[in-house]
Amino acid sequence: TFQSAVATLADIDSFQQRKATVPDDGRISATVTTDATPASYEVEVLALARAHRLLSGAFAGADSVVGEGQLLIGSGASSMQIEITPANNTLAGIRDAINASGNNPGVRASIVTGADGAHLILTATSTGASHAITVDAIAPGSPLEALEFGAGTSNSMTESAAAADASLTIDGLAVTGSGNSIDSAIPGVTIDLLKAEPGVPVTLQVAYDKEAARAALGKFVEAYN
Repeated sequence: TFQSAVATLADIDSFQQRKATVPDDGRISATVTTDATPASYEVEVLALARAHRLLSGAFAGADSVVGEGQLLIGSGASSMQIEITPANNTLAGIRDAINASGNNPGVRASIVTGADGAHLILTATSTGASHAITVDAIAPGSPLEALEFGAGTSNSMTESAAAADASLTIDGLAVTGSGNSIDSAIPGVTIDLLKAEPGVPVTLQVAYDKEAARAALGKFVEAYN
C-alpha cells in the first residue's frame, strides 16, 4: 500500500492535472487533459449544430401505397440504394427498408401522423451541414418522386430542420464544427456546446487541479502513518 502511494507521488502527472471551470448557466461544459494550458477564455456560442430533417407530404396512413422503383438516399459522402417492390411499397414499408438497410449512410426514417395524415420523416444521425440528406427516385416520372429532395430532383419533401454547423467565437476568433463538441480549437480542451446565446460570452477557466495533488499527498501521508 505504501509503495503504491509513493508511486503516485513519483508520477509527475499527479501534480499536473488540470480542471475546467465554467459558469453554471447551461451554455457550455468543458473537459481538459494535461495538455491544456492554464488560461482564461471567452466563449460565445452563436449557433448549435443541427441534424438535417426532411418531411414528406401527407398520406392517408402508414399503410398507404407510395409506389415502386428505386430510391438513392445520401447523407454526406455516403449513399445507399434501396429497391421498393410490391412487398414494401407502402409508407411504412419504405420506412422499414431505409432503417434496415446494411448500407444506410446515417439516415433514420420514422412516421408521424398529424391532423392532415401520415408523414415520412427522414433525420440525419449526424449533425452538421456536411451530413445533409438527399433523396433521388432515379427513374423520371416514378411515383417515388413524392419522396425526393436535393439538387436536380422534384424537391417534394420539405426541410423541417436545415443541416447546420455549430458556430462560436473563442476570444473573438470564429470557430465552426459539424458537431456540438469542439475539441480542435484549444489543445487539450473539449468544449461541449449546450445552448446558443449570441451576445452573451461565457468565461472558461483552465487551471491546475490543486485538489488532485493534495489528494495524492493525503494518500501518501495516510499510507505512511
